[in-house]
Amino acid sequence: MTGRSKAEYLRDFVERGLDDLEDYYLAAEVLEQIRLCEESVVSAENFWYGLDNMTNAERGSLAGRPEE
Repeated sequence: MTGRSKAEYLRDFVERGLDDLEDYYLAAEVLEQIRLCEESVVSAENFWYGLDNMTNAERGSLAGRPEE
């Protein structure tokens, strides 16, 4: 036994479900923006370009990636 009540389990289950639902709606919104050409997409090649040679401080920045 974990010492948690059924209500705690239910609350956690609902929160995770709401988080998943929120993620789904956000993804659907971005997909629609891409379809309408309101959002751009970066190719996998450009995304990964130079990441192997970057330091941890540089990771996440646009440094090392070619211009599109």
